[in-house]
Amino acid sequence: MPLLAYFALRRYLQAVNVVIPIMFALISANIVNLVGDWALIYGHLGFPPWALPGSGWATCVARIYMAGVLVSLCSGWSRNGSQPRWTGEVRVNLRRVAALLKLGTPAATQIFLEIGAFSRRPQR
Repeated sequence: MPLLAYFALRRYLQAVNVVIPIMFALISANIVNLVGDWALIYGHLGFPPWALPGSGWATCVARIYMAGVLVSLCSGWSRNGSQPRWTGEVRVNLRRVAALLKLGTPAATQIFLEIGAFSRRPQR
């Protein structure tokens, strides 16, 4: 779930041309993951050595961190008035929706197939 939140916020920030915080979140999350791997896999900083599960937990913490960085950025950014306010009116431009679907469908299909290929449990 944190990775999905990160992806959504990352795409939003990219759409409004705010990319430096995304780069910060990625680089610092790799550092968080590195320290977490060191601590949880090998048992440093008072943690027991968890080996492979420790790597999974470190990755989970790094993904929560990435989402947290972008959530804090977006909440502070929208409060300071630099983001236009919603007027309460919604109009759907079907031509634009069709153009966006035509543009995004190949990438979405590729991501769907890639995740589907690697997320299946092996049969025993």
